[in-house]
Amino acid sequence: SHDSSNPIIDGSGLGTTSDWGGLIDIFGRNNILISGFEIRNAVTFAIMVRGGSYIYIKNNYIHDAAISGIDVWGLDTVGSTTNLLIDGNEVTKCQSELNLPANMIGQEIVSIDNANYFEVSHNWIHDNYHFESMNVKDGSSNGKVHHNNIKPIESAGIYVEPWDKAGKNIEIYNNVIHDGGSGVRGLALGVENKG
Repeated sequence: SHDSSNPIIDGSGLGTTSDWGGLIDIFGRNNILISGFEIRNAVTFAIMVRGGSYIYIKNNYIHDAAISGIDVWGLDTVGSTTNLLIDGNEVTKCQSELNLPANMIGQEIVSIDNANYFEVSHNWIHDNYHFESMNVKDGSSNGKVHHNNIKPIESAGIYVEPWDKAGKNIEIYNNVIHDGGSGVRGLALGVENKG
């Protein structure tokens, strides 16, 4: 749950954008802690992490983002995101805007992409609008996903998919995925592009 005294980062009034950045944008940085914020009304992503290491996203209340609440990517220019912790966040009412450039549609509520040595735990992910609630994808390896409470609206609660890389050593345990609508899956494993 969230505390009304938390400092607020609010994207209201920023207008539309074609940029992949977030209200909080971490690009190839190390030793970052984001904790105790309310992050709301993002016109794209609430928190975007691209590369870097020792990134900790803890105890934030994230809501009303047009795309993802937390999106972590490893890029060719910065490499994998390593030593990542996403813990104790509430993420809700995200992925609300489908009137965006085609390449930006289809991201997940919490996305772990090409990460190495990661932990996603004790998050409350609920009542979001579209797509998977949580993805672990694109070769993400050496990670743990546990003690998350997920109420998916669409697609899967947790989806693991290596894309065209080798994903390995991922432990998924003690998550509660509940109250999905018609066609919603709890935990789904897939290989979309020969990974």
